[in-house]
Amino acid sequence: WQSSSGISEDTARKSMRKVTQNIHYLQSHGVVHHDLSPDNILSLNGQLILVDLAMSLRVPNGPDRRCLLKPQGAYGKFPYMPPEVYVSRGPFDGYTMDVWSMGCVLYNMLTSYHLYKLPFPSDVMFRYFLMAGALSNEPVNERTVEVMADVFHTRQDQEDRQNLLSRAMAHLHLSFDSIDLLHKTLQLNPAQRNTLAQIMESNWMQNT
Repeated sequence: WQSSSGISEDTARKSMRKVTQNIHYLQSHGVVHHDLSPDNILSLNGQLILVDLAMSLRVPNGPDRRCLLKPQGAYGKFPYMPPEVYVSRGPFDGYTMDVWSMGCVLYNMLTSYHLYKLPFPSDVMFRYFLMAGALSNEPVNERTVEVMADVFHTRQDQEDRQNLLSRAMAHLHLSFDSIDLLHKTLQLNPAQRNTLAQIMESNWMQNT
């Protein structure tokens, strides 16, 4: 799907169900993929298979809950990496890391674009879509207007301006339910991200 203009929501839904099942299988065995991206999702005989587990991690489980993982450094592909892993300043939840990456994969499926280059405020797309909240069903708000004004009224890189103009419209054709799922999956606070169960039970995934 990376070479197209994005795939249909029905096709993406079928693929994401299989990706979610794969991630659930890993989680049920206490494993975090740690490098989920389209490059590591292969289709074989109609099935989607997650590959390249070289950076996968075993999650230590405590008596009542799973434990956080020690910082591993910013390893993986930046356009699918959550911000807490990119900055690598403290322990992180590996399961919510994979959930974030799933959201980035879904966005790529539906639009053919990477959501951002770096999960950091210096990246205009990250700042606009995720920090300002443009990737939601209410894309115009005070924060998104501020980002637009900053990009166009300061000495911002011309490429950033052009990219923001084209990319700001990329997801507006998507359904309410798909944007809602993206928004709830790509929360900056890991504790607020959808769980796998919530993803599977979401309106978008349940749609037939």
